[in-house]
Order: sequence, then C-alpha cells, then structure tokens
Amino acid sequence: MKISRLFYLFVVPLGCSSPKVELTKANKIHLENAAIFEVLENKLDSLQKIRTNETQNADLQNLNHELKELEENMVEVPGFEHEHHHEGHNHSHAAPINYTDDQILAIQKEVKSELLKIKAKVENFK
Repeated sequence: MKISRLFYLFVVPLGCSSPKVELTKANKIHLENAAIFEVLENKLDSLQKIRTNETQNADLQNLNHELKELEENMVEVPGFEHEHHHEGHNHSHAAPINYTDDQILAIQKEVKSELLKIKAKVENFK
C-alpha cells in the first residue's frame, strides 16, 4: 500500500508534466529545417555568382523564390522560440497561436519535405 501511494504521488505527476512529445519532435525537425535552409541559401548564392547562362539564372531565381516563400511559411514551435540569422537579414518567426501540437508537427514535417525537394533540385542543378 505504501508503494502504491508513492507511485501516485511521484510517478503519475511526472508522467503528466513531461514535455509534450509532439512539440519536442516538431522543434527537432524545425532546427533541422533551419540548418537545411541555411545550406541551401548559401549554395544558391554561390551558384548564382558563377552562372552566366540566362536559363540557368532564371532557374536559380525560381529556386531562390521557392526557398524564400517556404521561409515565409515557417513557424516557430511554442516554447522553443529563437531567432534565425540569415545572410543579409535577421528575423524571428512568431509562435503559432491557434495550431494544435499535432498541426505544428505536421507543418514542420511538410516544410522539411519541401526543403528536401528544393535540395534535390539544387543538387541536380546543371
């Protein structure tokens, strides 16, 4: 009986107060997204400096536009807010107000999926 009381006094509250798994996963993905974004931004800048073909320049501009558009749709994970520093500008993304934890996780996964598509295009760029 004594053990069961201790269990309910200490173990059960710990389970209830643990960090939200969805938000922890979402933050991990968000940080991965920020790192991928930075690599892509730098790679696109480098490619734009060495390409002289008009078609290549147009393709690079389109990829850069896709990347910027995706950046505008990035959202912070509540409780994990931080600033991003990109070449030429600094900004912070406001935490979403009306999203559920599952929705925030889904957003981060979708952003990562789109970033990986852009990354594949950049890696295959000729």
